[in-house]
Amino acid sequence: MRNANTRIIAQNGNHGLDIYLDVSGRQHYLTTRRANGLIYLWLRDGKTIGEIHRTRPTFTRSGQKTYHYAQHLIKLAEDYFKYDLAS
Repeated sequence: MRNANTRIIAQNGNHGLDIYLDVSGRQHYLTTRRANGLIYLWLRDGKTIGEIHRTRPTFTRSGQKTYHYAQHLIKLAEDYFKYDLAS
């Protein structure tokens, strides 16, 4: 990962949950996801990519969902760094 201190932030949008990548104080739009209280509560204050990368699955259903969505967010962030910020 290029910068483990980059934050991922979730905000309520018009059509669901908007996910942003905060790089050096500038927010870059990543994606919109359907409204999900679990993800919103987890990301509303922002999490660094390092924190998200260290997420491990637990035996609870919400822990499993959080882990799998964390893996998805890491892939989205890596693709954004690779293709959008590089140009």
